[in-house]
Amino acid sequence: MNNIDFVKLIPMRRKAEAGDALVEFEFIHDIGIPSEMHNDDAKEQTLGKWLEVMRKCQIKQTLSEPYSPWQVRAEGAI
Repeated sequence: MNNIDFVKLIPMRRKAEAGDALVEFEFIHDIGIPSEMHNDDAKEQTLGKWLEVMRKCQIKQTLSEPYSPWQVRAEGAI
């Protein structure tokens, strides 16, 4: 979600697929590389392939405070 309320949902079978969804399942290919992303602090969005893609694409990442879903605008759209 961004400032114009754009939402892109990518279905996954497991949380571990988050890094794959970011790059391989067309988010970056279809939408482009975002300059920054604001996520919650879930491991699948801070470690592993997700972190590798974020670093490779030079995407700035900020994290919400624990137990604060209102800080991630996409939470209301899911």
